[in-house]
Amino acid sequence: MNRLVIIGASGHGKVIADIAIKNGYDNIVFLDDDKHIKMCAGFPVIGGTCEAEKIAGDKIVAIGNAEIREKIQSGIETVTLIHPNAVISRRVRIGKGSVVMAGTVINSDVTIGDGSIFGGPVLKGDAWGYTYTPVASSVLAGLKASDGSYYKRVQVGIKLMEGEAITEGKKSYKVSEVGLIAILNYKDFNVQADTLKNEYALVSLEDSNNKIWAINGYVNVPFTFKTKEQLNMNDFHLYAVEAKEDTLVTRLRQTKGADDAYQTGGALISFHMPFNDMEFRDIFDQVVPKSDTIVVKVTAKGENDKELVSTVKCSASNMQGSY
Repeated sequence: MNRLVIIGASGHGKVIADIAIKNGYDNIVFLDDDKHIKMCAGFPVIGGTCEAEKIAGDKIVAIGNAEIREKIQSGIETVTLIHPNAVISRRVRIGKGSVVMAGTVINSDVTIGDGSIFGGPVLKGDAWGYTYTPVASSVLAGLKASDGSYYKRVQVGIKLMEGEAITEGKKSYKVSEVGLIAILNYKDFNVQADTLKNEYALVSLEDSNNKIWAINGYVNVPFTFKTKEQLNMNDFHLYAVEAKEDTLVTRLRQTKGADDAYQTGGALISFHMPFNDMEFRDIFDQVVPKSDTIVVKVTAKGENDKELVSTVKCSASNMQGSY
């Protein structure tokens, strides 16, 4: 099988790499403009997106932003990847560079344009605040852990019930299919920040496809870091620092690492606001919303004594109403 070049070393790229393996690809490489990313899904990142045209191999674009994806695809030939567990009618036309994910059902006489990501809208957790109601409980079977309980924080692909369509201003939809893409790590804010002893420099507070978002009581933070050993989410802590007018200032801290770390990794952690903790509540209550809108500011120590900062606006009542 020819080499596959995946353009975009992100969470979506990891999903595409898994589909590619199931399609027989065993020589997979990534391209990404973030020079700090060296590996993705166990495969090497060998250059930037501008090198796509000159690198040999089949190509596919794994970037969630539709405008960027279309721009990159316009200059290269791309392949289509279909998960073997997808059910597709023989009377379906699928455009170049499209990805059809596991569990997708596409009925007869459907045409899918070039560069489509099909399997229903792909949602990053609760980023848009939509509510999805399954037409039957069996629709959510793929979101259960081995003990029968539902995963609490997941990234999913969905298929809307026939007759439903994403409509401006509408927040509630019925879905006929839900497919698990990724299980999200989640933990509470740290409420004992004074006990944290170390702070190692992070690389960034975002990745190529994600920036922070906050909704339903969670602050979701994508970030990249350096390490010499395997880390887990217990080595990263988010805590409230202070309130400044309409802004809650927080700090993301890596407490395990090494000053001479060389390997770059990435993570996305959903941090839950602990409103039952009095110290956190005291800080949060000092934030002054503007028409119910507040700003969550995430700071972190960066490389070369640089201060990393990322901010997001959210609803104060929504954040408090979900704990």
